[in-house]
Amino acid sequence: HRHPGHPLAGQHHHPVLEHRMRLVRLGPKGSETPGVLIDDDTLKDYASSPIDRGLLARIIGAIDAAGASAIGIDVYFLKHTESAKDAALVEAIRGAKANIVLGAIDERGQLQQFQREFQREFLAKLGRPVGYLNLHHDRDDVVRFTSAPAPDTAFPKSFARLLAETKAPVYATDGGQPISWLAHPADGTATFASVRAHDLLADPARGTVLKDHIVLIGGDFPNRDRHRIPLTVRDGDTPAGVFIHAHIIAGLLEPY
Repeated sequence: HRHPGHPLAGQHHHPVLEHRMRLVRLGPKGSETPGVLIDDDTLKDYASSPIDRGLLARIIGAIDAAGASAIGIDVYFLKHTESAKDAALVEAIRGAKANIVLGAIDERGQLQQFQREFQREFLAKLGRPVGYLNLHHDRDDVVRFTSAPAPDTAFPKSFARLLAETKAPVYATDGGQPISWLAHPADGTATFASVRAHDLLADPARGTVLKDHIVLIGGDFPNRDRHRIPLTVRDGDTPAGVFIHAHIIAGLLEPY
């Protein structure tokens, strides 16, 4: 998720821009982009890196059955796993009724050649739109901005933008924009509704919160894909990448 290239990268923070970066939009709009989270409990009986693709196929099937309007898969595909499970995932993604958008590491990512080749070939098999994962880290490793697309890229639109476009036209530019952060609702509930993937598989009724929404699938692990954001100084939280994509989507659908 880390991309260089923002015009402010490596510079000291301008106080006016820093103020803009800390703007907080009031909820409760977050429930419009719920997440289905894969955590250590989900993977206790499965491979965790890469995430078991048979399990991921079942999760996608359960979200699709719950009536999600779109599914964003914030998971990388960089190497072969078990052939039957790879095939099951291809079938689940190609056969889903929901719009599906896949995330990819673009040309700026530090991948080995075999990983880049596998990502390209596997994503092509899936036949679904693919967007680059557009979290931009400033010099102090804080995510404040989205990242613009790479020059001459195979992925001209971001993951978040492609998902937002399943709901409505998006007129904002795709990169270099300060992220608009949603605050926790006043009633103390979470900014974004979420369901643990293993709970959804065990009890499909938990999927009622997913119906007719853009649903993000991603990891929620204590030491993987966690990011500092401007709100970290206030509440100490370092959210998982999947939640930051939810904030970006909310901002694209309802610009401040």
